[in-house]
Amino acid sequence: MLDSRKEKILKALVEEYIDTAQPVGSGAIALRSGVGVSPATIRNEMADLEAMGFVEQPHTSAGRVPSGRGYRHYVDQLMTVGRPAGPVMAGIRDLYDDRSVPVRALIRRTAGVLSEMTEYTALVEGPQLERATFKRLELIEVNGDHLLLVLLTGDGLFETRLLECPPHIPADYREAMVTSLNTRLAGRPLGNVASRDLESVRREFPRAVTLVESIRGTIEPGDSTESEGLFLGGTANMLKQPEFRRLEKVEGLLSLLEQGRILRDLLAESALAPVDISVTIGEENRYPQMRECSLVTAAYQAGGQTVGYIGILGPCRMRYSHVVGLITAVKESLGRELLRRRLA
Repeated sequence: MLDSRKEKILKALVEEYIDTAQPVGSGAIALRSGVGVSPATIRNEMADLEAMGFVEQPHTSAGRVPSGRGYRHYVDQLMTVGRPAGPVMAGIRDLYDDRSVPVRALIRRTAGVLSEMTEYTALVEGPQLERATFKRLELIEVNGDHLLLVLLTGDGLFETRLLECPPHIPADYREAMVTSLNTRLAGRPLGNVASRDLESVRREFPRAVTLVESIRGTIEPGDSTESEGLFLGGTANMLKQPEFRRLEKVEGLLSLLEQGRILRDLLAESALAPVDISVTIGEENRYPQMRECSLVTAAYQAGGQTVGYIGILGPCRMRYSHVVGLITAVKESLGRELLRRRLA
């Protein structure tokens, strides 16, 4: 569609605009592109690119900016994606070094680190409790009158809950009940725990009926809130972008970011695209509030199974190569860590 000279000019124009947020003139491209032609020739090529719909000329500016089609061609054909720089990779490794951090806290930290590294808004959905499998349950005495319930799942998640310790239940009786639960439920999906299994434990250990009911409330996922398991980092970063400095322009977007169910659906839908990393640009977004944004998403896996999603939301003038490289590195590292925890 485009000859090599036009592609070099378009690549230089997109990258210059990403860096400066200012319409790009032929002189800037001549310095950047290495295309080896005069500014006059570049102006002619830019006019052709405009006629073809790859760039636009805002108002009466002498410079041009990428169109949605221009960004799409750049992302699909022109950008170079590399491994993040050494210090960035060190930061990613540090993120997953502390293996005592619960999975949900790890997901929250991942969103925070991604937002810091990109200066955009990060969305990370962690493994959902109702999709996890039961691994084991522990009851730990706390101060004699309370028990700390710890539920571990096959995905490395663990949920905790403080329970009152029922009186007159010997420790060995309680431990036998926990052993029975662990035997019956091992490997079962938490979203499909059969009530009859818990009922059998109630009959087997009648002195611990109230305790079994408390445990049931932790094992059986209830109605989840819209945003459960989804963590956002750097929501306010959108306000720092030149495109969104007027409040009325960003109000709708901020409102959308509060709707967890929509965001979870967007992550899942985008990550189903037949590419490893999905990039949705401007008008390609189905929500009007996102028409001046780009969303880069990927699924991350543990042991070949998708367990969550990562997304970066920023302006169309996004540093695509940096974001794609960063998401690639993070999803690989996060997936490895979750698999390690699953096998532990």
